[in-house]
Amino acid sequence: MFRVHAAPSPDSLAAILPIIREFDYLDDVDSEAFIAGDSFELQKVLARCGERTEGQLVTQLLLRAMQRARYSEHCDPHYALSSEAYCHFTSPIRRYPDLVVHRMLKTRIFGRSGTFSQQADSIGWLAEHSSQMERIAERVAAETQEIKLVEYMQRFIGMTMNGLVCGIGPNGLYVQLDNTAEGLLPIRELGSEYFSFDPELYLLLGSESGKCYRLGQRIRVAIAAAPPHQRRLEFRLAPKG
Repeated sequence: MFRVHAAPSPDSLAAILPIIREFDYLDDVDSEAFIAGDSFELQKVLARCGERTEGQLVTQLLLRAMQRARYSEHCDPHYALSSEAYCHFTSPIRRYPDLVVHRMLKTRIFGRSGTFSQQADSIGWLAEHSSQMERIAERVAAETQEIKLVEYMQRFIGMTMNGLVCGIGPNGLYVQLDNTAEGLLPIRELGSEYFSFDPELYLLLGSESGKCYRLGQRIRVAIAAAPPHQRRLEFRLAPKG
């Protein structure tokens, strides 16, 4: 049972290209090769992330553009590892696919058991099932962590903290605090003027003041509420000064 990872789709990379261009990450980067998923061009962008304020956000955008790795009975390449053949092998206690690989290796070394044919015929189904269960487990783990983090942040309601704009929509700004807790800063909290949303560059622009909120921007917010059932915080702009 192999661990395979397909190359990112050109559409996914093309969608984040305007955002990365706004951050001036594309010096000496071939845009066409980047969209095609050339690993060397992607690495050029990632190499700049550690030096820039918005580097964490750019890394997240690239990760979201990647396809999910999965298990398969076919030996297809693993894009992220630049490997033509890869399988999970090291932790049978944690992952059932590791145990399947161990069983096949034991068969190779010691000979076939009476259940070998049944096991071999089931690998395709087991690979698909393991991939589905992995996605469910990851989703449950992420939701649980979000709930507990918001519960923890309830003690800090009213406090002012630094954050990074990690998402923008017509309803406001999504802000990630330095401790990874995320929340929404509603558009009504930005002031009485009208803010227009640019869906390509992901920014909000004030019609009167020209004030611009964009991805990767550092912002200071106050925690207004921490409802665990919503799994995210609610923010308001911190008072100036």
